[in-house]
Order: sequence, then C-alpha cells, then structure tokens
Amino acid sequence: MLFKDPHHLIGVDMRAQDILAVELAGSAKRYRLKRIGQTALPKRAADGDTMDDPVDVAEALTTLFRQQKFSTRNVALAISGFGVTIKNLPVKRVEPTLLHDRILRVAEQYVPYPLASMYMDYTVLGNSTHQPGQMDVLLVAAPKTLVKKLVKAVRMANLSPVVVDVKPLAAANCYTVCNGITTPAILIGVDAQSVAVSIVESGSLRFTRHVEMDPSTQRDGAELARVFYETTDRLLESDMPKGLEQVYLYGNLPQLATIKAGFARETDIAVNVLDPFDHISIPSKLKRLENEPFIGPQAAIGVGLALRRGAAP
Repeated sequence: MLFKDPHHLIGVDMRAQDILAVELAGSAKRYRLKRIGQTALPKRAADGDTMDDPVDVAEALTTLFRQQKFSTRNVALAISGFGVTIKNLPVKRVEPTLLHDRILRVAEQYVPYPLASMYMDYTVLGNSTHQPGQMDVLLVAAPKTLVKKLVKAVRMANLSPVVVDVKPLAAANCYTVCNGITTPAILIGVDAQSVAVSIVESGSLRFTRHVEMDPSTQRDGAELARVFYETTDRLLESDMPKGLEQVYLYGNLPQLATIKAGFARETDIAVNVLDPFDHISIPSKLKRLENEPFIGPQAAIGVGLALRRGAAP
C-alpha cells in the first residue's frame, strides 16, 4: 500500500492525543485547502505510536468525518515508531524482473525483525552517486500488527484506507510538493515522546532516524541539538548531501516556538518552522481558522498525506 498514487484522498494523521484530517483541492502548485478538522482522542485510545483501542479511534474518526463533511471516504494514513524501518539501501543494478528478490535479500540485513512479520515496500531512487554500478532504493518495513490495528479502526469508521504511509515520508512530501522546494534539507519532526530527523534531497527521503525523547528535556532545545549532531555526524561519515543548509522544524507540540529558539541557540543554526500552507491558498470561508494551532506546522503530516495525489477541484 505504500508509495501508491491513488485518487483523491483525505490525509488522516493519527497522533497520541488527537486526529487531524486534511482535504485539499487543485493540482501542481495551485492547491487550496478544502476542509480541515481536528478531534481529541480518549487517553486510553492510543499510547505514543501504538493503538490501544481501535473502537475509540473509530468513534473519533466517525465524529470527525460527520462534522467536517469530507467529500470522500478514501483516506491516506501514516504510521511511525521504533518498529518501523526506513532505509536507503545500495542495491546492485539488475534486470527489473530480478529486483524484488534482490531487495528481499538485502532487506534481511537491515530489518531487525522476521520479514514474514512485516509489510514491506520500496521505491528506486535512481543510480547511486556514491557506489558505481548500484542503485539507491528506499525501503520501508512496518509490523503487520501495527498496520492491521490502524486499518481495522479506519474500516470500523466506514472509511477506505487506500494508502498507508510512514510519517517521515509524508513530511518529506509536504516539504517538497507543497513548498516547491528541491534543495536538500533536514526535517526535524517533534512530538510528545520522540523526534524524527530526516534528510530530503531531490524530492526524495534519503535518510531518517527516529529517537525516543523525554518531553521534559525538549523545552530548552539542548537534547534536540544533541540528537541533531549525532545524526549529522553519522551522515558525515557516509553520504551527507552537498549543499545541506536548510533545517525545518515541524510537530504538534504547543511549545514548538520555544524548542525552535532553544535549538537555534544551542546549534547556532538558523532553523525554520515548516509551514505546510505556505503555497496552499486558504479560502475566505476558512480564513477564521488561520490562527488555529492545527493550521500551523503540526499539520505537516496531514498535508503530506493529502498531497499523495493532486486533488481534483
């Protein structure tokens, strides 16, 4: 289900405490916000990146879709967590008919779980610039139990899960498509329990690292800076993209501005807050929502999911 190019979809971002759903219209660089809504989840419904009660999640989804009157029940979802593997793999160039088996053999070295317990998908990024005769392949592997719980909740709400994505890919899609940016960038996604540091280059996700983080350590930016430097140090030893100067922060924490200021102070790096609606027009009837928190950087995942296809007018 990953990497598909479906019809018009609603981007549904399920978090630990709430659900955000986004509907876009238009295509190419002329997107507009059609509908957006947010609803809280009961505390027992989810814990971090795991779902504890699909019934509660389904009820929240049903309420959200009834209130917002979205034009389709086809949705794009995203998962994340430490059970999800995202790797940029060097794979020897082979005939297309042999590629799948080749990737499976390579995946056994990088996925720390039995492959039979995982859903896997991949996309070829192109010829490797660092290893002649090889291709760069982006591999995603997710636990079947995690995906099935998510899909079950969505179907219980009478919705159709067309795409199951991973959150760093959705954020990269938001950065690239929505903002029309092709220069390499580091995206830092922060939530209540973890941080994801990703590298986007030429419109593709090239690297991501997911690190658990105590929210009490995030406020001054010091812990985030430590994770950032550890990540970039690892890349400097391998294949850090050239011209990597842009750093963007996104996430659904209310203190994101404080984290941004602390991170900039700790690193002496100019960091931007990712604005998912920078190149998306907001109709006058929705202008009243512009000051709502969910219109800001916490909508990056939802917008990235809604952009999985150029939405029809």
